[in-house]
Amino acid sequence: MATLEVIGAGFGRTGTASLRAALDVLGYKTYHMTEVFANEMAGRGHLTFFEDAFARTPSRQPAAWYASKSDAEWRALLRDYTAVVDFPTTSVYKSLLRANANAKVILSTRSPHSWAESARDSIFFSEYIARHP
Repeated sequence: MATLEVIGAGFGRTGTASLRAALDVLGYKTYHMTEVFANEMAGRGHLTFFEDAFARTPSRQPAAWYASKSDAEWRALLRDYTAVVDFPTTSVYKSLLRANANAKVILSTRSPHSWAESARDSIFFSEYIARHP
């Protein structure tokens, strides 16, 4: 992988899309959740990579999830990127930092109430509708 220079540790709905845009303007090539789908659609298997990593870890703990793939597999996945933000990489930010010790970490946050409303209205919308007809 290209050496990661910036690792985002904030979850989705905390400004990660804006952070990605800012990092890209500054010259970074940023991996965001949207990249998972774009790369999957292009036949690069990114969604498959994360599904497989998750399936290999019954405990669902992020460190185990990261460790279920080799360093070479992570390098291959992120080889074109110099920054990562948003899910799923935010779940393994500590492991990514150990592998990229000189990277800067940016933690984006949001108030819990505001985050829950935003997540409900966007990334969790279909689940919310299914539970609250």
